[in-house]
Amino acid sequence: MFEKNGTRLIWRLKEQTLWVEPWGRDSIRVRATTLPEMPLRDWSLLPAKNVRAKISIESGLATLVNAFSPFPAVMQTTWVTIAFVVAIATGLTFGLWPAAKAARLDPIEALRYE
Repeated sequence: MFEKNGTRLIWRLKEQTLWVEPWGRDSIRVRATTLPEMPLRDWSLLPAKNVRAKISIESGLATLVNAFSPFPAVMQTTWVTIAFVVAIATGLTFGLWPAAKAARLDPIEALRYE
């Protein structure tokens, strides 16, 4: 599930891809997509700084340590999966609930301005 590509840590599960990369002295950049390939457009506000990072991948656990920071950014497959499930559940709940309420309304009453 985890792989290393240069200074980038990549996590893949089915059609989901997550990139974690060092972006400055004390920062990381996280990008996610469900597209087959990660869009290479740069949407960040600040340009990337050349930073060395140490990436280690062990059974289901990946660690990214920025050269300046003594604290590792640890990612476990379990927590990444839980985050995706919670995000999907939140989107479906707060997207479908108002849509279901609106579908039960009479169209004329719903569009009438008071």
